[in-house]
Amino acid sequence: MMQVVVIGSGLGGLETAYILAKHGCKVCVLEKDNVFGGALQSFRRAGIDFDTGFHYLGGLDPGQSLHDRFDYLNLLHLPWHRLDRDCFDKIIINGKSYVHANGHEQFALSLAESFPSEKESLLKFVGLVRQASERIYHGADLFHSSNPDQADIYSDTFYTQSAYDVLRGLFKDSLLIDVIGGSGSKIDLTNRELPFFVFAEIYNSFIESAWRLDGPGSLIADSLVADIRKMGGQVICGQKVERLEVKDGKVTDVVTSDGNCYRADVVVSDIAPSLTLNLVKDTAAIRGIYRRRIENLELSLGMFTANLKLVPGKLKYQNSNLFIFNNSSPWTAGAAVNGASVADRVMVSFRYSSGSEFCDNVDLLAPMSWDVVRQWADTKKGHRGQDYVEFKQRKAKELISLADDYMETVDHSRFSECIELVSCSTPITWTGYTQTPDGSAFGIVKKCNDLARTMLSVNTPIQNLFYTGQNVNLHGLMGVTMTAWQTCQRVLR
Repeated sequence: MMQVVVIGSGLGGLETAYILAKHGCKVCVLEKDNVFGGALQSFRRAGIDFDTGFHYLGGLDPGQSLHDRFDYLNLLHLPWHRLDRDCFDKIIINGKSYVHANGHEQFALSLAESFPSEKESLLKFVGLVRQASERIYHGADLFHSSNPDQADIYSDTFYTQSAYDVLRGLFKDSLLIDVIGGSGSKIDLTNRELPFFVFAEIYNSFIESAWRLDGPGSLIADSLVADIRKMGGQVICGQKVERLEVKDGKVTDVVTSDGNCYRADVVVSDIAPSLTLNLVKDTAAIRGIYRRRIENLELSLGMFTANLKLVPGKLKYQNSNLFIFNNSSPWTAGAAVNGASVADRVMVSFRYSSGSEFCDNVDLLAPMSWDVVRQWADTKKGHRGQDYVEFKQRKAKELISLADDYMETVDHSRFSECIELVSCSTPITWTGYTQTPDGSAFGIVKKCNDLARTMLSVNTPIQNLFYTGQNVNLHGLMGVTMTAWQTCQRVLR
C-alpha cells in the first residue's frame, strides 16, 4: 500500500488526500495549525460563525463544471443554497447597478439591456468563455503533459492573450469591460497579464450557477476530513513540517518540528512552492536555478476583510453579492490597495441562514497589498500594537461607508448604525492562518506572456514530491479542485 503524506490541509490538500485514499493509498495529512481547512476555516465571535476565505462557488448543477467532481468528493450533500438566477452578482459602479445572471445567454442578454449596442459582442463573449472553460475541463491534465497528441497551449489564443485584451477586442464600451470584470475580486483582475483561460474557467462556473452554503465554509473541510478518516486516512493538526529527508533523489521521511517522523512513498505539498522547497535542506536535491525561479515568482494581492455582526432583524438577507466601485475600475489596483487612501471598492457577502428572512452577519472584502501591512510583518497575533488596531478600524470604516448607501435596512436606518461587532483581518492574518507568503489570496500570478514560467507543473525536481493547491496552474475553488485531480493522476501513474 502506497504511503502518502500530504503537507497542509487546505482545500487542495484535503481533496488530494480524499482522492488518493479512495484509490487505496494510506494517507496522512499534516496540518501545522490546531484547526484544519486553510482558507475554508471559519471562526466564531459573539455566537456568530464567520468565514475566512470561502464565500460562494459556481457550477453545481448536473452537467456543470463542479457537479461531477463534488459528487465524487461527497460534497453535494452539504446544505447548498442557490443564489438568485437573475442576479447572483450585482455590480455597482458610481451609483449605477448592473446584473450578472445565470445561464450564458441570459448573462449576455441581461447586460445587453444596459448596453444594447454590445448585444452581439456579449453573446460572442459568453461563447468564448464556455469554449475556453470546456477545453480546460475536459483536458484536466492539459498542462505540462508529455502526450504529443495534445495541443501546444503556448500558441493558443485562449492562453496567450490576457483577459483584459480579449475583452477590449470584443467591446467598444470601456464601462462594459468594467461591469464584466466587476466581480473580479475572486480572481485579482489587477493583473493585466491574467491569461484569458484563467478568467474564463472561473467566470464560466459562476455563469452556470452560483451557490452559498447554509452555514460556514468549514463544512466543506469537515466533510472531506470525516470521509478521509472513514477510509482509514489520518488528518493530524499541530504538526508543522520542518524538513523533508531526501535520499537518492526521493523523499523518504517527513519530519515535524516536535521530532515526529512520517515515512512516505509519496509526498504532496499543499503549501506554497517556495515554502515547500525550504523544507528540502539537501541543496543537491534541487538545483539553485529552480529554487531561484520559484522564489522570484510574483504573488497576487492579499485581502482585507471586515466581518460584521448585525443587530438582529435589521437587515433582510440579499440572495446575491454586491460589488461596489467608486471612481475606480476592477482592472486597476486603485486606492483599495493603498493603505493611505480611502477604499474605492468593496465586495459585500451576505450570510444565508435557512428559515430566516434576515441576515445576522455580513462580510466586506477589498484587495490589499502586502506593502500596506509590511511594517507589522514580524509581530505576533495580539501583540501588533495600537497603530495596527487603528489601521484595521480605519479601513473597516471606509468599507462600511462605501457599502452604506446600498444596504437597505428594515427601519430605514443607516446600515452603519446596525452593526454590533466588527472583526477585521489583513494579509498578515491570512499568512498566519494559511502560511501563504505575503498574504497572497490567489497564489502565484499567472501571466499570458510568460506561461512556461508562471504555470507550474504538479511535478517537482524530486520524483516523489508533488505540488497541489492554487499555486499550480489554476486558483479559486474550481481551479484547486481541478489541480487536485492533476496531482493524483501523476501520483497514481
